[in-house]
Amino acid sequence: MTATREYAFGPDVALRMRAPALALRHFDAEFGPVQAKSQPQVEVDLRFGRGRRLSGSRKGGHKTVAWHVATAPPDCALLRASIEIAGGPPSFALSLIQGYVVEPLVSFALARAGFVALPSAAVEVAGAAVVLMGRSRSGKSTLSVRALARGRSVLGDDQVILDRTDRCWPYPRRLRVYPDIRVTAPAAWSRLPARTRSVLIARRIVKRLSWGYVAPSLPIAPTEFQAGAPRSPMPVGRLVVIERVAGLGGLERAERDSAWAVQEARDILTDQRRAFVRLVGPQWEGYLASVVRMEEQTLNAAWARLPIQQLRVPAHWPAARAVSELEAHLGTG
Repeated sequence: MTATREYAFGPDVALRMRAPALALRHFDAEFGPVQAKSQPQVEVDLRFGRGRRLSGSRKGGHKTVAWHVATAPPDCALLRASIEIAGGPPSFALSLIQGYVVEPLVSFALARAGFVALPSAAVEVAGAAVVLMGRSRSGKSTLSVRALARGRSVLGDDQVILDRTDRCWPYPRRLRVYPDIRVTAPAAWSRLPARTRSVLIARRIVKRLSWGYVAPSLPIAPTEFQAGAPRSPMPVGRLVVIERVAGLGGLERAERDSAWAVQEARDILTDQRRAFVRLVGPQWEGYLASVVRMEEQTLNAAWARLPIQQLRVPAHWPAARAVSELEAHLGTG
């Protein structure tokens, strides 16, 4: 049975999702609470496939999941996508579609409204957000759960929303954790319910047995760490860009300016969206260039007078050492 939900991203963007109950349970857990009816900027129709191809759609897939995706032209006022997915397990399939299609469309709507969905974590320190920008595996999520275990507010572990006045809005999505949290964030591990720890242990076994082929993260709500997620924006106190770099002897620090940081953000956002363009088609490439220009304007205004630092971490350091050194330097412990 299909139903409709609406979810809010920042103060001005709404996503309307039409999908079967199984899919809506996933998105309720990710993007909830459900909002009152409003005028959406993004609309997604999703169904589980039975071999029917959507008109004008493009085929894609990853590991055990296949899909067809059709989008409205990118210059439409309402960003729309129709999606049919097959394969599973369903939680894995829905997470892929969420990352490859739904969240990119939301980020485009946010850019139109003067915001940036930035691939970053944000941790509260002294009443302000320390924004941690970096690519996948830079330590953002682990630093976030360690901060949660110490009672700090976390506005996002992999995405946050920024506006031109340098406010940081929470991104409404569950945290992502991996089985190595037991080693990299032992205090956070001890706060998790026994049921969740059992699931993570099982995933570690599956990863080992599949030689790393099956190694998904586990979505976890902040409440599982006995912590709540803030719903209000917070001023940004500083921006820290984290990189894992081969050949370093120790942690390296450098002060940077806003032009450098905006270019870093542009590179990360562009790389992140390549999968979306491959999936929906080259007609989106020109539109994405205009999105990046809008985001650059927002970040240039937001970061003009912001303290910005680059932290380069030796790639050969074990994850536990890397996040401990970063935490000590950042003051998020």
